[in-house]
Parts: sequence; structure tokens; C-alpha cells
Amino acid sequence: MTTLLSGNSRAERWMGRHLIWTLVLLLFALYALPNIVRQVNVWIFIIILVLAGWVYWQRSEGLLKKYHAERHFSVAKYVVGLEGCDRPIERVECVVAPADLVFATLNGTELGRIPRSSISEVLVDHKSQLTQRLTATRIVALGPFAFAAPKAKKIKEWCLAVKWKDSRGLPRATVFEFTGPNCEGDANRAANALMKYVHRLEQESAQQKENKECPYCAETIKAAAKVCRFCNRSLVA
Repeated sequence: MTTLLSGNSRAERWMGRHLIWTLVLLLFALYALPNIVRQVNVWIFIIILVLAGWVYWQRSEGLLKKYHAERHFSVAKYVVGLEGCDRPIERVECVVAPADLVFATLNGTELGRIPRSSISEVLVDHKSQLTQRLTATRIVALGPFAFAAPKAKKIKEWCLAVKWKDSRGLPRATVFEFTGPNCEGDANRAANALMKYVHRLEQESAQQKENKECPYCAETIKAAAKVCRFCNRSLVA
């Protein structure tokens, strides 16, 4: 090293300085590289997270526009009970359409739908207990494969069952499965959301029965009204 630095020729001096700078850069790289890699990994993670959020938002907006819906929420894994789907599907969304609850994946594949007015009850219970809360008729309708004897598992499993009647008036039960440490809470939140929109439809139907439209001014008035309070026209024939 000393010979290279004190060498007489320009080439020797250049080689000496180049070797020193190479060693300095190598030491700096060994010290700084882990931090640089760590920062790069953080930025890559942030970019992936932003892209994933953007993709989810795009698919979410697509679902709402497709069904003219006001919102959608997760019902985890579909097990059985929809007329148009006979196999389990992961990551299913419940889309609240004006007249139906549409069950679909985020990419827009529809599994089936339940008329909101046909729902009679929403149940939430541990998977091992759910069969005891469904009648024999509904269990037969679900299919023999739906509730096979459970194997010993450490994973918690809770189910949400929607009782409703199909177009033929036959009782049905559609079942969704939630797993993981927070599965009980997730299942109850989904059930509360379902019942919220079922109750809202019942309230809207009750309001429609209580009200009517004036044939003269088209304003909404009470069904029992004999005189319109807007145009003062008699409604008695």
C-alpha cells in the first residue's frame, strides 16, 4: 500500500488511491447496506399495501355499481344453501341490493341471492351446535355433506345461518363459516348487518302500507286520509 501511494509513476499513484477508495466504499457498503435494504423493503411493503388497497377499492366500487347497492360486507366462507352454488367458496361478500342480498366474490362472480323480504331468522352459533338449532327439514335441504361429523381441530369455527323461503315457498337455510381467533365476533357483526337491512326493508314495507299517493297532486299522504293535506282535494269517491 505504501509503495503504491509513494510510487513515482502516475499509474502507481492512481492505483493506490483507487484501492483506498475501493476499500472505503466497501466498508461503507458493509455498514450501510442493511439499513438501505431495510428502507427499500419498507417502501416496497408500502407500495404493495397501497396497490392492494386500490385494487380492493376498485372491486368494491364495481360490486356496488353492478347491483345498485348501498354497501357490502364480508360473510367469510360460503358453505351451502344457495340455489345457484353447490360448492364451498372462500372470501364471499354480501351485497345489499334494493330487494335482495346478493352473495358474490370481490371480482363480481355471483353465487346466488336471497330476497330480503323472504328472510325469517338469522342464527349465529358454534359450528358443532348449529345443527341442533336447524330443523331436520332444513338440514336435509342443506345437503348431507354440509355438516359431516367434525374432526378434532384447534381452529375455532363459528357459523352464520340465514333462514328464508325460496320462490316455491320451501324453507331453506344458507350457511357461512367464520374461522380464526376473532371468528365469533366476525360472525356476529355480519349477522347484525344482515338483520339491519332485513329490518329496514320491513320498516319500509310497513310505511308503504300506511301511506299512499294522492291521485291529484302525487304527494304522499296517510292511507286512511279522506282529504289531501297538500291540495285539499277530496279522496272519497
